[in-house]
Amino acid sequence: MKTIVEAGHYYQVNGPSVLSVKGWDIGKDFVASQANAELALFIDDYHQEQAFLETGDTFFEPDEAAQVADAFLSEADHVFSEAALAEAAPQKMSELLENGLVKLKKGILSVGGVRLGCLRRL
Repeated sequence: MKTIVEAGHYYQVNGPSVLSVKGWDIGKDFVASQANAELALFIDDYHQEQAFLETGDTFFEPDEAAQVADAFLSEADHVFSEAALAEAAPQKMSELLENGLVKLKKGILSVGGVRLGCLRRL
């Protein structure tokens, strides 16, 4: 069985932060110690602003952020786009409901302890 570890996550609008790099390094070390493990990078290209940072975190200057992002992309086994997932989510959630693979409770799909929510745009 393959294990996919989300080792990296950042908002595209600002690029990776210092803590993003630390998380990526921890994830790489973890994946290297596991059989059949792969690195996943999740890029939030859906939100067009990031108005917060964790305490002690900082952003890189744009040129350096681009270099860090390129390094993540070259090392990642899987890259996920939040915008692409958000676009596909309503259809996939409908399919899961129609096939009886998930239940809907208070607007949230739930199966096996995993909860999925979807906002519809008007």
